[in-house]
Amino acid sequence: MRNWKKRTIELVSGLILSGKKSPAVIPYTPQKTKISGEEEKFFPRRGCHKLGISPKRLTAMLGALESERRANLHNIMIIKDGAVICECSHPGYDVNVAHLSHSMSKSLVGILVAMLMEDGALSEDDAAISFFEGMSCSDKRMRSLTVKNLLEMKSGVDFSEVGIVTETEWTEAFFNSSMSAAPGEVFKYNSLNSYILGRIAERAAGGDIIGYLESRLLNPLGINNYFWEKSPEGHIKGGFGVYMSCESWAKIGMRILGRGEFFGKREYIAVSDEVKEYENKWREVQLAGPTGKGSAYHSEKVTRQI
Repeated sequence: MRNWKKRTIELVSGLILSGKKSPAVIPYTPQKTKISGEEEKFFPRRGCHKLGISPKRLTAMLGALESERRANLHNIMIIKDGAVICECSHPGYDVNVAHLSHSMSKSLVGILVAMLMEDGALSEDDAAISFFEGMSCSDKRMRSLTVKNLLEMKSGVDFSEVGIVTETEWTEAFFNSSMSAAPGEVFKYNSLNSYILGRIAERAAGGDIIGYLESRLLNPLGINNYFWEKSPEGHIKGGFGVYMSCESWAKIGMRILGRGEFFGKREYIAVSDEVKEYENKWREVQLAGPTGKGSAYHSEKVTRQI
């Protein structure tokens, strides 16, 4: 499965040199073929000045974002004291229409894992490979990879987003990938960590991960206008691929801010000692940008109080 690196180089070369319109090496079929309709607005709308926020400052902020080409914002929604005080969209988009949310999908995976841990169906110390009976691995260090390592983005696995454009068996490619470090040693952002977490969550939930997500999180929040793309293997993509509106994401965010309470409702809240160990734990990590310098913060919080 290490040939994914070679195939990726060939694909990139084909894009640059061949002149073909579609040099893809694996079949592609669009999954979200219907445009989502607008969902019912949940949050009340209030004038920002009534909640102590200056309209001029908000207008200035929006103007700065609009002029900053790197921001590339499609939608923005600002909530203060449970009410929407600002919402706007770039032409062609709408805050109440399900939108591709890219790596925000990882938040849902983390919530899924946290809830399964609270249910006792999963532990942070579980070996990742133990959920895939008969799975081989080319590096013996892979057998020590845990759920915790995946949550912390410290798998050490090289197979990443770059490789999925040339592979259809993502799980096998992951476990048979080369490794740049032992699990738990080095932070390296990799969406395939979240994909494997999604697969583990699926198995821990008994196979119906969407049903589990809906019954435990989405349905109680009134979120039904969403879509999650699947991998060529037929499983949720985990680290990406979720379509959801600003309004729906705001509901999830408000639930987290309320430590499980959502407008007076508290349904399945429990915070174990393991969760408390993670809460508010942040680690500074170095990001290799164009200059090789810079830093950011990666949250290692497991919000099991969802």
